[in-house]
Amino acid sequence: MDVSVRPGTRQLRLFDPQQPAGVPVWVRLVQTASELAMSGSLLLERWRPVVVGAVAERYRQNARTAQKIAAEAARLFRFMAASGAECWSDVSSALVLEWCWAARRDRSGVHRRAAPATARNRQWTALTVFREAVALGVPIDPEALAGERIPRPKKVESARPLTDEELASARSHADTGLGLSRRPLLLALASAGGTASEIAAVRWSDINLDAGTVHFNGAAARTCLLDEWGICTVRRFVQNRPVQADEFVGVTAAGSIPERAAHSVTVRLGQILQDAGISGRPGVTARSFRLTTARKILDGESIEAAARSLGAVSLDTVADALGHDWRNDG
Repeated sequence: MDVSVRPGTRQLRLFDPQQPAGVPVWVRLVQTASELAMSGSLLLERWRPVVVGAVAERYRQNARTAQKIAAEAARLFRFMAASGAECWSDVSSALVLEWCWAARRDRSGVHRRAAPATARNRQWTALTVFREAVALGVPIDPEALAGERIPRPKKVESARPLTDEELASARSHADTGLGLSRRPLLLALASAGGTASEIAAVRWSDINLDAGTVHFNGAAARTCLLDEWGICTVRRFVQNRPVQADEFVGVTAAGSIPERAAHSVTVRLGQILQDAGISGRPGVTARSFRLTTARKILDGESIEAAARSLGAVSLDTVADALGHDWRNDG
């Protein structure tokens, strides 16, 4: 039997040329595990396909989850082998924790150390692997091998609206002074209530300077008002640079990889906060720009109007973000 991940794909192969195709996978796994246990073999390479296969079988009702955790389990075995572990007796909690925190290449090809949440997820995978191994007859202590529990990452503090002083500072630092920067445009659209993905998809045809509006497309399609600063910012840009109606306002080639474009928007809004010297303050994030406008709408109109500006369907969610008890209104 062999359970492996084909290079360049996450699809698992599970087969045993020695067994009839009609024999259930779990039966084949148990039979092979019994043979290994009776032989007294503790070689990781021999147990690897059986254990990984058992992990995949445990989550077989959700194919995507099964593929993901089995692929991660296979990585654990490869790491242990590359670290010199040949038998189960060579595996230690220190080795497992080293794997949990090991750096991997990100999408840009840069090696990055695992974030706490990622390390914790890997530790859960390792514990699952060891528990399945014990169920199949391997004489190990899953809890001990998994190591000291990696603590759950602290909850990130919720974003909050900016103060007038913070907003003024962000606006003054939005323009880098290097030609026609698009950063002020991103800030103008964020202040109108757009999310990063919505801002990334805005084209010049979506902006009506005469009406002072911008139309955000997507699941929460809506038309929002640009504030006076935003209108002046957009008008100044188009007066100094010819634009095409179908051209994206704040990013380039947003349609090809929407997620990357949205990430770019978030990063550049974050840079504005950093340049303004307020990024380290509690609750100040890129989302604070849209919440600032929503708070002003709430103060001048209603929680319903604020929710509409954000494209939100839950008044409770909006009220929590703005620190408002809307149930006691009026």
